[in-house]
Amino acid sequence: MYIRLQAQTERGVWPRDKAEEWYKQWGWLRGCDFIPSTAINQLEMWQAESFDP
Repeated sequence: MYIRLQAQTERGVWPRDKAEEWYKQWGWLRGCDFIPSTAINQLEMWQAESFDP
């Protein structure tokens, strides 16, 4: 993790135009990265005892 953070700081922050161009090539970002507060992990989300629709 240290190496990754160091590399990011060495490159600096992208200018707004460059960031917008990068974002345009991906289109609408989609996916699922949500875990309800009642679940400890991804498996518990779907177990009968802890399922919370």
